[in-house]
Amino acid sequence: MALTAEKLDALMRLTDTKNHSLAEALSFSTSYISRIRTGKRGFPNNQYFIKPAASFFAERLVDSYNTRAVAELVCPGKEWPASVDSASRLIENWLGADDTTLANVKDIILGLGSDLSALQSPVEYYSHKAGMQASPHSLCDLVGTDGVGVCYGNEGKRRCISAFLEHLATRDYPVHLYMYSSESRTWAHEDPGFVQKRFAQFYRILSHGGCITMVHGLSRDLDAMFQEIQRWLPLYIMGNVNSFWSDRFNGGIVKRTQYVAPDIAAVSATSMGETTEGMASFVYADPQTVAAQELEFKRLIDLCEPLVRRYMLDDFESCVQVVDTFLSTKEELIIAMSEDLKDGIKKLMPAEYINTLKRFDIEFTDDTSDWQSVRWVAPDKLPSKLCVVIKEGLGVCVLRLADPQMLFVVTEERFTGYFTEYVKRL
Repeated sequence: MALTAEKLDALMRLTDTKNHSLAEALSFSTSYISRIRTGKRGFPNNQYFIKPAASFFAERLVDSYNTRAVAELVCPGKEWPASVDSASRLIENWLGADDTTLANVKDIILGLGSDLSALQSPVEYYSHKAGMQASPHSLCDLVGTDGVGVCYGNEGKRRCISAFLEHLATRDYPVHLYMYSSESRTWAHEDPGFVQKRFAQFYRILSHGGCITMVHGLSRDLDAMFQEIQRWLPLYIMGNVNSFWSDRFNGGIVKRTQYVAPDIAAVSATSMGETTEGMASFVYADPQTVAAQELEFKRLIDLCEPLVRRYMLDDFESCVQVVDTFLSTKEELIIAMSEDLKDGIKKLMPAEYINTLKRFDIEFTDDTSDWQSVRWVAPDKLPSKLCVVIKEGLGVCVLRLADPQMLFVVTEERFTGYFTEYVKRL
């Protein structure tokens, strides 16, 4: 189980603990417990929440018929401790354990602060190893005189996608690529060479000034979603990539993959459940069908919310609008920065942003002890040119002050909960 809030919710269910009971025992409001439990707020400092909460549950489990179920959750395969103190320590360690998901958050934050040279190396590697090789199949080979081509099975899907992306990557002008897939990733990942080549093709599309817009379904495993964003970080930083999400996709029966390049071509495929083998993938080049595919994707976007939004800092108008939205709300503000930024942030941050922050009584004076809401973090915990701004219940802004300077914004509440919890543990 990933997020501590999810662990708390499971523990409260197994012990039949109501929000008001835990709130009264820990001196929190019932609404605050509810928001923590659903992941809409991050955890308070561990010292003031997890430890007393662990003691509360340990005492509640004395002579409880639910002890076995809790043991399976907290320490599977082991006996439940006989003493309340031992049980309390066990629950405390389990609730506060640094798990895979928080490790993924750390990797994303470190990746956002990476030097451009470090980010270029995997992109250049894939570009030269895979992306510059001629595709064995061209789009013209696949599409018939009627503007439609069909391939079958996983290998056929890879052939369609590879030829489609190569057709876009060889263009010497900007193209817009729309992507969405709720299908199992087996069709792609069973051929590592295809994955490498596709990454390189994305890079080549972006290097020509292109744009990629993709949709994620967050009904997928959230750890997998973090890892997906982590894989895309070099392209987020080096090119124009925007992502959206929705939890409204159907319940795992009908799955779909769609790649669309307006006015050029499109690929679509459908499968049932988790099996893609033997299914047909269609590639279209006739203008009417491509336009219909584009319309379908745009209607999908209308049903989604932004996941990761990326703004260059020189786009002052857009960035200030984001900053105003964050700072003008009443939710708790957390600003986390490396101690290395104490002397350099006023030099690195454009003057327009410093003046904007002053309007909200956030002023970087010479005395850093006066900086309100700033959580100073050891240099080994946060990149030296990264500033993380969190509004609990609203979202996360990550300000990258290394070249290229940009602002990343995430407002999905579960992502915000993970980022909040990670920063509070630094």
